[in-house]
Amino acid sequence: MRRVTAIFSGLLLTIGSVAHGQSGEVGRLHRMINHHRERIGCVAFEWHSGAAVVAQNRSADMDRRSYFDHQTPEGRTFLQDLEEAGIDAWGSVAENIALTQAGPASALELWLDSRPHRRNLESCAFTHQALGESSGIWTQILLSHPKAVRSPSRSTEGP
Repeated sequence: MRRVTAIFSGLLLTIGSVAHGQSGEVGRLHRMINHHRERIGCVAFEWHSGAAVVAQNRSADMDRRSYFDHQTPEGRTFLQDLEEAGIDAWGSVAENIALTQAGPASALELWLDSRPHRRNLESCAFTHQALGESSGIWTQILLSHPKAVRSPSRSTEGP
């Protein structure tokens, strides 16, 4: 088993508005996070399939292009990707990323051991989450009361 190699501080922004299922390791992490939230008195996250496509694409892009950051090498953020995918949210949105080959339990542990990540995970204001993973790069997108998905301004098949 490989040791955890890195973790990046979560990004939390408050904004006016802003096809993957939850199977396998991603589904396991979704359930683990919801179990944690219920233990601390928050409502479990609802799954947001549109944002899950964005999260998966972000993890895959970091893997493919060998970087680990909240911004792509061109400076794109998850907020821009959500907007282009047609996903609007009222209130707060956040992105947590983790780098670990040790699976979903390790990603959750990293986020809980990091004050900004834990704050994001444990904020009862967030109502929905999306997760993506590629070669041990985990992306979590949190949304507060997302509105219905509108027609995307670009394809969400890949970055």
